[in-house]
Amino acid sequence: MENSAIQPPGVGQIGEKLVAQWLRGQGSRVLAERWRCRWGELDLVVKCPASGGGFEIAFVEVKTRRQQNWDLQGLLAVTPQKQRKLRHAAQLFLADFPDLMQMPGRFDVALVQIARPDMVPRDLAPGSWVDFGPDRLFLFDYLSAAFE
Repeated sequence: MENSAIQPPGVGQIGEKLVAQWLRGQGSRVLAERWRCRWGELDLVVKCPASGGGFEIAFVEVKTRRQQNWDLQGLLAVTPQKQRKLRHAAQLFLADFPDLMQMPGRFDVALVQIARPDMVPRDLAPGSWVDFGPDRLFLFDYLSAAFE
């Protein structure tokens, strides 16, 4: 039986690049990609416009999965334990960049799907998809402030 959670090397990074590109198109500035520390990795750290004006920091966890997988496009992989690790990593990131500590912060989750091009919705916005080999990766959902 095929395990759809295991992806060929590079697919996860392509998903992260796709989300970074999409966020830039939304007016955000990517501050860090694949930032590593002892608690793990922050896929993306982004300075983005806040709804009430100003800016906020978003720590973005990107999950790239094939369609019809077992973990709801990666959402179930963001477990309470994973959330704890991301919070610790975010604290260490802010300790390295103390000028960002005054900005409000949030944790977002980006869900990227992999599918055959003929199985992808036709109305995808520019910048929300990329071809990778015989497959197309596209931003399935972006959950702002997915957890605290």
